[in-house]
Amino acid sequence: MKKTISILTFLFHSIIAFGQYNDYDRGFKNGYKEGYCYNEFGCIAPIPPITPIPLIGERNDSYQDGYNRGFKKGLEDKQSKKSNSGGYKGGQGTFAPQQQYQGSYFPAEYSLLIEAAEMHKAQNEKNEQIKKEKAIANLNQVKSYYASATNFPADIPNGWYTVISTNNYDMCDERKVYVEYGNVTKYVIDDWIDRKVSFSTKIINAKAMVQLIFDDDSKSMVDIYFLEYLNNRNAYTAPPVGSGKISFWTSWKNSGNMRIYLDGMYVGKFTKYFPKVAPSCGEKGTLTVEYKPGTYRYRAISFGGWSTKTWEGTVTINVGDCILQGLRK
Repeated sequence: MKKTISILTFLFHSIIAFGQYNDYDRGFKNGYKEGYCYNEFGCIAPIPPITPIPLIGERNDSYQDGYNRGFKKGLEDKQSKKSNSGGYKGGQGTFAPQQQYQGSYFPAEYSLLIEAAEMHKAQNEKNEQIKKEKAIANLNQVKSYYASATNFPADIPNGWYTVISTNNYDMCDERKVYVEYGNVTKYVIDDWIDRKVSFSTKIINAKAMVQLIFDDDSKSMVDIYFLEYLNNRNAYTAPPVGSGKISFWTSWKNSGNMRIYLDGMYVGKFTKYFPKVAPSCGEKGTLTVEYKPGTYRYRAISFGGWSTKTWEGTVTINVGDCILQGLRK
């Protein structure tokens, strides 16, 4: 009996530990909140439930798998709450038409969202597999070239370099790094995204190991190969171009269900509107996006009531600047 209790206790704590310390868990919790508050301005999501064990085909290190499942669960819980309250809207007692879906009741919009989330999950799995296969192929080429080198530099001078960075799993790409006294001190993605360097080993034989810290405080180890410098000892590179910011804001009261896209990339939605005075750039309540310099097309779409409102235009992001872009009623 004691042995059975010990096993159950171990399994219980293992499940709790699983639900607290991985990317799937973070994705599930964020997805749950987004799903629960989908299209509801001013919504306050409840504390997410305990993260479930991944389904077959899901990975416990995949933020996107966790997010998709959490979003679906949040939609289901919110609609279940509405159904339990009688399925009525407004003060006139209007009954909301519903349809059955997997033993629960959902408006057509919710069932379509759930189906879309499942389709997105399948497509994401396919994209992740392609990405991993490409990374492995690139990594094999990098290691083959590095193994063929016979003349390594004694050291690498201070400055910016284009390097190959890999986590030896699903990422093997060009990056820019800054070398200072034999260590990598700066790490930049796509010529503008800075990643904090926690520590770096000494660069030996044109190779180093670096630990990076991401915005959510998670960490990752990567190997850095100075292949370009191996091939050309004068191969310094230009510094990164840097980034700028754009702050979207709106004076429209019903902006809580507005979704904003920058060059087709979804960047977020509003949590506040400014009915009288335009905010300052980056002010709380604006949707502020940091991105690389350039001219981009933006599009904002708001669904609700009997119509759909759309805002479109172009905006130019400059290095070091913050640009205000209003979406007025």
